Amino acid sequence: MKALELIKASGITQRRIAKELGTSPSQLGDVLHGRRPFPVKWIKPLCRILQCDPNTLLGWEKTMGE
Repeated sequence: MKALELIKASGITQRRIAKELGTSPSQLGDVLHGRRPFPVKWIKPLCRILQCDPNTLLGWEKTMGE
């Protein structure tokens, strides 16, 4: 998952992102480090916060029709 790399590159703290997601920094950290599943409901807000698309956030290659 690219989310952790994107967060680090953005300079936005995990504490701030967790607050915007309505979760704790520890739960966000667990998700980013693969200790908990990635909640689908986080995709849209994280994309908004990090100014990226879902494929980039999740580290998926764009291959179909592009």
